[in-house]
Amino acid sequence: MALSLRNPVAREWVAHQREKVRPWSEFLDFSSFRKPESPQELKRIFLKNIEVYHANYMVLTTLLLVYAIVTSPLLLIAISVFFVMMNLIEQKGQKILGRDLPIHQQFAISSVISGPLFFLASAGHALFWTLGASSFVIAIHALSRYQEPEPTPPTETV
Repeated sequence: MALSLRNPVAREWVAHQREKVRPWSEFLDFSSFRKPESPQELKRIFLKNIEVYHANYMVLTTLLLVYAIVTSPLLLIAISVFFVMMNLIEQKGQKILGRDLPIHQQFAISSVISGPLFFLASAGHALFWTLGASSFVIAIHALSRYQEPEPTPPTETV
């Protein structure tokens, strides 16, 4: 099964995540940032911010990944070659050395060909830079953006 937005489940998931993105003015409201008073409050704020802003964090991580790819021309070429090969395989079966190969073997061959290109283009470096940079930004935001505690529902006393 190929990763594609033609898949209705993937399309529905993306639409659901887009609905959860909070306004960026709220996300970047620096008047809401402050130092937590205690470790318990720090934990509560962190978990609440991850829950509330996870869709914004996914958008931020995606933008950082796109930035890492666009600023590395060789990586951009390697990814383009990989997707062109995948597209050719999906459109029509390829004969290799006069033999019909199953589609999974064709995908394996394209991965073996693309592997050295990704290595030369430092794809791992870009991926881990994105992971580190987004983790740092997310942690700073989630730890310092204040969230009001949820009010406890009133209890009935008899």
